[in-house]
This record gives sequence, structure tokens and C-alpha cells, in this order.
Amino acid sequence: MVFTARGVHRLPVTPGQLMLRRRAAVCLPLADRVEANPDAVPGVALLEADLLDRGWLLSAAVRDTLTRIDVVDLVGVGSQLLADCDALLGADRSHVPLFRDFPASAPGDTLAFFVDRILTVWFQFPDLPCVLCERAGTVAPVNPCGHLVCSACFDGADFSACPICHRRIALDDPFLLPDRQRPRRDSDELPGRLRVLHLGGSLLGDAAEELAGLLARTAALSPADTDALAQLLDMQPRDDLGWVPAHLPGRATKARLLAWLLADPRPPGALDLAASLVDTATDVLRLLVVRSGGDASLIARPRLAAVSRPLRRDLLALLDRIPLAQLVEDFRRHRRAWIGAGERLHPGEYAGRYPTAALAFAVLRGSDLRAHPAGERLPGPLVAGAVKVLEGEALRRAATLPDVQRAVVDTGLDTLIVPFAERTASRSLVTLARGSAVSVPVGRHLRLFCHWMENDGGPRVDLDLSVALYDESWTHVGTCAFTSLTIAGAVHSGDLTSAPAPLGASEFVDLDI
Repeated sequence: MVFTARGVHRLPVTPGQLMLRRRAAVCLPLADRVEANPDAVPGVALLEADLLDRGWLLSAAVRDTLTRIDVVDLVGVGSQLLADCDALLGADRSHVPLFRDFPASAPGDTLAFFVDRILTVWFQFPDLPCVLCERAGTVAPVNPCGHLVCSACFDGADFSACPICHRRIALDDPFLLPDRQRPRRDSDELPGRLRVLHLGGSLLGDAAEELAGLLARTAALSPADTDALAQLLDMQPRDDLGWVPAHLPGRATKARLLAWLLADPRPPGALDLAASLVDTATDVLRLLVVRSGGDASLIARPRLAAVSRPLRRDLLALLDRIPLAQLVEDFRRHRRAWIGAGERLHPGEYAGRYPTAALAFAVLRGSDLRAHPAGERLPGPLVAGAVKVLEGEALRRAATLPDVQRAVVDTGLDTLIVPFAERTASRSLVTLARGSAVSVPVGRHLRLFCHWMENDGGPRVDLDLSVALYDESWTHVGTCAFTSLTIAGAVHSGDLTSAPAPLGASEFVDLDI
């Protein structure tokens, strides 16, 4: 995942990682033999142990197939599978905190550490002894921030960034020294969350099934599902559109499929297929928003990208098929957005070819028309009366339904909050909505962390991790953050203020349970 000044961008995943994430499935090469290969059995056992450490259990079908493939293929399959698992967990990233010996080297006195940094900034000058320890010849600027740092006061084997401003410095800067060997913490405990790895079919076949499930969804897709939809569409053949369903219940999902259909290079029959799917003008508006990188929900006012002349004609043709009264009413539901869309589509330029669409835009803009006005809005009292009748009928029908005799809910879900809508969920593997409570896992320490990386050539990005602590009566004990590195059994790893590649930036908070 990449955090930038414009928001959060998920790094692209491979098709294998996508199937692993969504279906817990792996597609393996065809087995070379009927029975297990004795040379492959030890390798499968090692792979199984490595996967177990990452929270995956091999199903019997996967284990059986792995033992029957060639040893050379097993090495490649196993290496790729472990890499895919690491990518899903974020373990493929280098997590290097500000204090490399964290938590042992985190300053116990945050204020004293801050004062040392301030004194250095204000009073340290080149070719003069260190203002903190008064040693000569130990002060040098670091790259790229240029702050004057004393190598005696600040340990180059512990710091991974400038000790003054906490900005990442060049990996070849003389201030940085090799890492000290960290003691390895051995543990025989299994991960608290285990998933079974299933045997998939062909990669394209599994992708087609997964795509069909997303296209059949009635509710709005979550951000993670939206990302998956885009990748699954790109995996589908564009020369044969027989897999496209005749009806899509999700409006936002339909918009993304339409944008894919009408993107260049245009597959044969794409426009006719799009016309069969579009039944409101809002479908076209959502299409415009999606291809502009916006949210198909139309909650926020969209900013529309430029539209090529061929696509203008195609979209106006789709609008021209809709009856005028319905078209005008659809336009009025999102008036400001459609005014912006008209600036991109230039309907007046094609008024002779698409007169219905041009007339609807003229009504929207309040232009002087020779044709009669269409689509007058209903009076407020009439609308309120209709709503009251419909709500009453819905409640009457609900009252006639049989009572639910028994409902079983997992007690582990008691403290979890359900998002109001899928689009409000995050892209994380496990989504916890605000207000949820989870049990602390068994163990001595609990480590919380965040990791981010800046785009190449993009702005410098600084995120901050903090943890608020409360006692049993919900009285605030304190907040562990870069302003208070050690408090009440919590230790912060330090405030990194930039995240250039290849390391990015990681911040941790260790909680002593």
C-alpha cells in the first residue's frame, strides 16, 4: 500500500496473489506422476512449515498435488507461494523504524531527546565541536537534509534517519553504520488466525468465477472488491464478450464494467452491449466519473476528465435512446454533475444526430427552446403523500411475515461494529469499523505498526502512529506517540518524517501486556 498526499493507493497484485487473497486458492501445475515423489516429500514438509508460520494450512488436495510434481517445479511453486503470502501480509516490505534497536533503544526521556535536537539545530555550526558533548571532529552534515549530526551523541548503528529531523537519509551516508545483530525471538506458538489453502483450477477459470460473483452483487462494492473487479476485468478476453451478464444489479459495478467495455481498444460489439445495459442517464454519468478516477456513488461532486470525440458520440448515442421525459428527470437528479458532463460531451455539436440528448441538455441549462418543456417536477405535498402510502404498505407487508423462531449469532461478533455500507470499509485484510473491540492475543507483547512508501517523484509524506491508553474506568492514562515515546508500558519506535523507496517508513508501538 502506498500513502500519498492525494490519498491511499494499493500496490498492484499479481493474479496469483489475487486468487490467494479472495479464494484462499493456489493454482498448481499438473502433477507429473500418479503417486507421491519421494524426492519431493521433504520439500513439501519444509514448505508446509513455512506456510504454517505465515498462518496457512495446506489442504489435503494441495499437499497431495505438491508431492506429485517435479522437484524443480516444486522449488519454483513454493518460492512464489511464499512470496505471495508475504505480499498479502506486508512481510515483503522492509520494516526499519527510526531506532533500529527498538524497543531497547527508544529514549526514556522524550523531552530530553527533543531538547538535544533543538540545541543542535540552533547552536551547532560546521567545523566546531559538538554543542552537546564538546568533542571535535565528530560533527558532519547528513544527506539530503544537511543537518549537522554528532556521531558520538547519535549512534549511526541505531538511527535509520536523521536524528534531528527524522527524515530518511541516503543509505550510503557515512553516518549510517551496519545494524547490530538483533537477538532472535524463537516461539513455537502458531499464528492466531489460520486459513486453509485450497487447490484452485485454472487461473483464468477461477478469475472468471470470481468476476461473475462480483458482477452479481446487488450492494455497492467495498474498496478492496472494487480493486479486485478492475484487475479481474483486465484478465478477461476482450475479443469474446459472451461472459458479460445481461443484467447487472449493482449500479456502481455496472459503471465500471461499462467503462471497461468502452475503453480503447474497443472490443467488437461493445457499444451494442453497453446500450443493452444502460437504462438510465445516471448509468452514463457514473461511467464518466469512473473513467475519470472518481467514485461511482456520486456522493461527492465529480471532476470529469476530457472525453475523446469518438467516445462523445457513443455516450450521446446511449443518452439519445432514453425517452426525453426520463432523460430530463435523470439530469435534474444530478444537475451540477450533468452541467459539467455537458461541457465534456458538447451535445449541441451533435444536435442533428442526437436530438433527444441535445434537447435534454438544453432543458437542464434553461436554454430557449422551440420544443415543449419536458419532465416537470411533482409538487411537494403529492410526493409526501405518495411516500406515506408506500411506507405504510411496506410496513403492512412486513407485519404479515412469519416471526423468526431462532437466530444464532457468534458471540465473538458481539463487540464488532458492522460498516453501514461496503464503500465505507477499508482495503485491509481484516476490517474493523470504528467502535469495535477485539480481545488481546495471548503473549507478553502486542506490536502495532504502520508502513507507507512515497511515490517516486511525489511529495514527502509523513504519517504518525499513536495509541491512546485508558484504565478500567475509561480514564485517559496517556497517549504513546512521537511526543511521548515511553508511557505506561507502551514504547514508540520514533517519528519518521519521510518514506522514500526502497525502505519506505515504519512506525511501531509495543505494548507490554
